[in-house]
Amino acid sequence: MNINENKISDIDKEIIKYINENDVKDYSKIMENDSNISTILALSSMRENIVSWYPFEPDCTILEIGANFGEITGELCKKAKRVVSLESIDEKRNAILKRHKNKKNLSLIANIDEINETFDYITIIGMEKITDNYLELLEEIKKYLNSNGKILLATNNRFAIKNLTTSNFEEKKYKLYTIDELLKGLDEIGFKNRKVYYPMTDYNLTNAIYTDSRTMQMDEVSRNIVYNDESSIKFREENNLYFDLLKHNVEFKSIANSFFIEIFNGDYIDNNIKLAVFSNMRKEQFRVKTIVQGENVYKYAIGEKGFEHIKSAKTNIDIMHKVNLKTLDTYDENRIISKFVNAETLDNVILRTFEKNRKDAVD
Repeated sequence: MNINENKISDIDKEIIKYINENDVKDYSKIMENDSNISTILALSSMRENIVSWYPFEPDCTILEIGANFGEITGELCKKAKRVVSLESIDEKRNAILKRHKNKKNLSLIANIDEINETFDYITIIGMEKITDNYLELLEEIKKYLNSNGKILLATNNRFAIKNLTTSNFEEKKYKLYTIDELLKGLDEIGFKNRKVYYPMTDYNLTNAIYTDSRTMQMDEVSRNIVYNDESSIKFREENNLYFDLLKHNVEFKSIANSFFIEIFNGDYIDNNIKLAVFSNMRKEQFRVKTIVQGENVYKYAIGEKGFEHIKSAKTNIDIMHKVNLKTLDTYDENRIISKFVNAETLDNVILRTFEKNRKDAVD
């Protein structure tokens, strides 16, 4: 199986040093002093967003291919009974063990040949960094997947909006695909049951996840947090181009920066998730993730401090019920539950009014 084995770079060594010499609680301070995009992508808690919304089955087992610095490993451990993470580089495996030293359900391996079991889920987050031939990889790992298991694959789009607005001085390192190419390839190897999600900004720094039943709207373009490495030059502003293309009815899924594909080994079962939104930019005590699933909207805390916000919301709901005020909100132990109302947002009303040159109405 063709799995890329990247050498340790100088920045990798620096990141490994950060992890080995600090606790997770110190990562925010490190990123304040070292704003290198590689450091942020290695240490930011936003990396977990790409899987934290996903409804893993209880007591499941997960094989993580390409653990890297363990960016999402800890979140997978929260979701599963057992996680086996594959990382071929010794220094990175040791850093992952340090980073997640309290995770008793985590095992690390250096080679996939060490596996002699099957899993409920196999995650491949950042597929383009892991292999140049994803079809070969998927065909090979299928034998490690339970009969009704799922592969969760995240990768960047060849026609990503960021690729249309920037140019790299360095030669492109990774092979990228369009969504049509990916789905055609999955058809060829027999994976015909799948669901596609669209992470915004991308699978690295995710603050919203869209679906074909709830795509990004023009008034949500600001969710695209623009970041570029030092080797890139910008041709034009990403969000301006996003807005222009959406305004002219270009399909969002064709220009999304990344794809997250849920691939079914068995029958297709829709989890009915339409949208997931994360508020990582707020102060820690106000951070929540909002998931639109079926006819309901669920709000969960992000991090321990976020539970205080959920607790406060529960108190407010109780107060409204006591004074006989009608509310769409209820709650259970860990979340706030509301009925989904499919109405036009205030932002969209304001934008539409501006387009009609009615500034007086906006004021």
